[in-house]
Order: sequence, then C-alpha cells, then structure tokens
Amino acid sequence: MDTDHPENQSPTNHGGYYSWGETGTKSNYDWLYYSHCEGTYNTCDYLGDDIAGTSWDVANVWWGRRWAMPSKEQMEELISSCSCQWTTIDGVNGIKFTGTNGGSIFLPATGSFNESGLNGVGSNAFYWSSTQSIQRANGAYALRFNNSSPNVSSNFYRYIGHSVRPVKK
Repeated sequence: MDTDHPENQSPTNHGGYYSWGETGTKSNYDWLYYSHCEGTYNTCDYLGDDIAGTSWDVANVWWGRRWAMPSKEQMEELISSCSCQWTTIDGVNGIKFTGTNGGSIFLPATGSFNESGLNGVGSNAFYWSSTQSIQRANGAYALRFNNSSPNVSSNFYRYIGHSVRPVKK
C-alpha cells in the first residue's frame, strides 16, 4: 500500500511493507521491533478479531474511512469467485484476478520482510487481511501466492512485513 490516493495508483505499485496492526513502514521486521508485543512471540497484545476501520488498520489511517484492509472472508471470496492467472504486467510478476463481470485486479508478487530482510519479490506475494488468527494470538491471516493457486492462511506471524491492498467499504 502506498500513501498516495488509491485512484492514482498504478496496478503494479505495491507500496510499503507493514507489520499487522502497524501503520508505518520500518527498517527492522522482528519481534523486538513489533509495537504490539513485548519483544517475543508469546507477549502479543490482543487487537481484536478484526482490525478493519480501527486505528490499527493502515488503509483506514492513510486513505480515510472509506477504505479498509480486506477481511479473511473477502480474500476467500476473491479466490472463490474469480479466475486467476499468474502473469507479468509492465515487467512485474503477479496474479491477475478476473471476476465474472470482466473486472480485474492485479496483485504484484511483493515478497515479504522478516528478520532476514526482503525475500521473494517477483516470485511470492503476501497481503495482510484485517483478521487476526483464531489459532494463535501472534498470527494473522494473509493472502499468499506464487505461480500456483492463491490461498488464505493464518500461518503468518504479525511482525512480518507484508503488503496491503485496501478495499472500499
């Protein structure tokens, strides 16, 4: 997600990397630098089952109340209701989702940031949802894909830097 207004965005621009529940980018993505814990994975603050529309929702904070991070359910609906194809647009790899009405959205293969740095750009993508994991307090759901089928998983620690693709409320 970039801080420019959404209507001005290029389909290949993925913006910054954000830890779940944080609204700014940073240079270190590790438990020690995650603002919603006390430095370890087992000290995470509970932010709620879904942070859409809150002060922890980066889309809502940067773009205004008409925008939010998508929920786990919205991501699952995107996968189940659209066809998808791994493609390259303007030299950027990613997945193009196309709905039954012909409308489409391109999600670049953004990679992710963790304690070892930026990984997987051009071959993998991870986009945060607004939904906290029900399996563990230190995780949240994210859409992930590579050149195979996309899925939504809760196997992501909240400190990891993923991209965010906002939706209109």
